[in-house]
Amino acid sequence: MDNLIGEVIEWMREEEEGEKIENAKVDPGGGANLTSTHTQGPGEDSPPYAKDLAVMVKVPGAENYITVGYIDPVNEGTAANGEVRRYARDADGKQICELWLKSDGTILIKNDNGYIEMGSDGTMDVNGNLTVRP
Repeated sequence: MDNLIGEVIEWMREEEEGEKIENAKVDPGGGANLTSTHTQGPGEDSPPYAKDLAVMVKVPGAENYITVGYIDPVNEGTAANGEVRRYARDADGKQICELWLKSDGTILIKNDNGYIEMGSDGTMDVNGNLTVRP
């Protein structure tokens, strides 16, 4: 079995041989739990919640896996092709804030209490009450 998708049980920051690493303990279903090395891009710090799904790829060595991504099984994606949308979740998995870089050049930052939107023309809208033009 080379590639797996399993449910995250626990996410851990650890140290191995003097190096700081991040691991996810994952239930792949139908067998023993696995520990998979958490991977993400440089500058990214986005640990998963328990119950997220880990996408794991087998690497050389006995039962060694790396996690190449996670699936949020609760929140539906809304970004269109070519867009980048990041969001944070509370302890219940509910989205509480987001940063959305849209394919038309618009940038949106929002939470439950307000938003800032910069249009592709540089115009900024703050909560619908304040418009700033370049």
